[in-house]
Amino acid sequence: MTDQEGPTGPVDGFPEPGATPMAAEGPAGASDGWSIAPQVPDQVPAPASRRPWRWWIAIAVTVLVVATAAAAALVTTRGAADSPTIAWVPANAIVYAEGRLDVPGDQGAALASLLSNFPGFADTSNLQSKLGQTWDRLLTAAGSGTTFSYTGDVAPWFQGTVGVAVLPGAAAAPPRVVVIAAVADQAKAQAELDKVVAEAKKSGAGPKESTVSGATVWTFAPPAGADSSASGSGSGSSAGTEPRDLSVALLQGAFVATSDPTAITAVQEAKDGRAAALPASAPYRSAVSGAASPALASLYVSTSAIQQEVRALAPSAAPLASPVAGCATQAAPEAVYGTLRAEADRLVVDLRGQLTNGTPAAPHDSTLVDHVPGTALAYFETHDAGRALGCVVAQLKAAASASGSTGTGTSGGAASGADSIGQIEGLLGGSLESFVSWMGDAGVIVDAPTSTQPLPRVALIATVTDQALATQRLEQLTSLVKMVGSMGVSGLTVTETTHGSATVTTITLPTSGLASAAPAGASGAFPASVTIGWAIADGGDPKLGGRFILGLGPDTVTSLLDQSTAQSLGATPAFSQALASAGGPSTTGFAYVDLRALRGAAESAMPSSERANYDANVKPYLLPFDRLVTVNGVSGSTMTSRTIVTVGKP
Repeated sequence: MTDQEGPTGPVDGFPEPGATPMAAEGPAGASDGWSIAPQVPDQVPAPASRRPWRWWIAIAVTVLVVATAAAAALVTTRGAADSPTIAWVPANAIVYAEGRLDVPGDQGAALASLLSNFPGFADTSNLQSKLGQTWDRLLTAAGSGTTFSYTGDVAPWFQGTVGVAVLPGAAAAPPRVVVIAAVADQAKAQAELDKVVAEAKKSGAGPKESTVSGATVWTFAPPAGADSSASGSGSGSSAGTEPRDLSVALLQGAFVATSDPTAITAVQEAKDGRAAALPASAPYRSAVSGAASPALASLYVSTSAIQQEVRALAPSAAPLASPVAGCATQAAPEAVYGTLRAEADRLVVDLRGQLTNGTPAAPHDSTLVDHVPGTALAYFETHDAGRALGCVVAQLKAAASASGSTGTGTSGGAASGADSIGQIEGLLGGSLESFVSWMGDAGVIVDAPTSTQPLPRVALIATVTDQALATQRLEQLTSLVKMVGSMGVSGLTVTETTHGSATVTTITLPTSGLASAAPAGASGAFPASVTIGWAIADGGDPKLGGRFILGLGPDTVTSLLDQSTAQSLGATPAFSQALASAGGPSTTGFAYVDLRALRGAAESAMPSSERANYDANVKPYLLPFDRLVTVNGVSGSTMTSRTIVTVGKP
């Protein structure tokens, strides 16, 4: 099969290339957008039998379809940029994500152009019909024979905006998730809800009716047999695995679905002004300031609220979780706001937040990319890694000492924790922080397989800010591993060789234990041994050293030591252009993935028995994806991150 071929059959949830599209609605009112209008859905077979749980699934999948429609069906209409759903979101929301079908500006044409690179979307004039067919297929497949459809049952009343909010739970309770869909036609929405309830009762599902803050709420129980198989019955399931009821309510202007009816009260109070709504929140207003517009979708995350939830739900983990969070928030915003935009050949995700404390790493050009192979499938780099890792280690030590969490007894508290840390550091020959503090910028390389190494090569590369300290700590680690090997660990060897001016330390670890513990038939997947190597390339200055390389595989370290600048990732035009398009080359960290090369590597390792189906029904949808790049930066007190996924004709 060539790269230009399309799939031989439909993939679930995607339009079938060549299928006759439903009649597309013409422009409604404005000449630059499409209206959301009911369409005649594909013929759906009548159900062979009534199943009591099929309407619960239909409603659940409808919520999912409406929530995900904004990620692709956003070109179907154009309207006002103001959100009709955010006014329902309480100010204390932990997360709020929103998708718009009524996208303003250039987004409709941009998304249509982008989707034209994929099978089934060559004729973007019928895009509305094709997307409607997609949601109808999803509902038909999940509804087990129900005639419920998106185009016939959702589109007539749906305004086109949907939001998903995560709200704090009650004391020691998990957060509550609520989906809010804006209603354009209240009467049609009520008629549709009445029809669903009637059908559910007729099939034996029997939704329960209740009143919450004056609103009628219908609660659908999970399908019979959907609870944990290990329990044998719903009563025996653990709270973490039990499926939860789905409660739905039609409010004035919004359809709400949640597993916790108290969330319905929360959104009503925000809308009515009895409680503050998210637009009145200072962190939200600060995060949104300067965000890209117009957008297909948006996301708000309160980082401070997430930390509070973690501490509330897992108090026993707080002593160890807090230090990690503390380091992360030394230079992190209180809240983050992101947008998703389409351009003709790419999707762009922008994140931003206002710093309230801390000092992030200063943006600068990478000094490592000239030592990364140009064949790399992926490369991830972060700046000032040693300082960040050192902070985490230091705070974890303090937390462990204070709580005694590293102690083995029930008494002793801080003393046992501090003593244990002291013993570990004594064995290593230095403080834990000093084993990472000598690193500057650091990157992770995933390189393409070679003839001698059939699996992708993985390596860590880092600048060395104190070569003398780095050399000392690595020599101490080498001595410790040699000591362990001398104690009779079969197959463990340590060798040191000279490669140019660098000393390469290679550790060979036996994998017999892994192979014996593997599931039946899988032991052959493990090699007889695993090789890990490291070296420091001398930069010519004992205080300001060169680069540290830690690699997995027999020749990974030596090949990186020999890497020429001319054949490096930094000299690759595609990489340089991608980095610049996202705001580089001066960054605080970035990620780069060659999606086409990654797909090729995965295909070469694919079993032949799976290749035919993959070539026919999966590969055509992957072929357009080209590259992914993420660039992080900081400007004044604003932290930014831009991710770009480019696509193109195969």
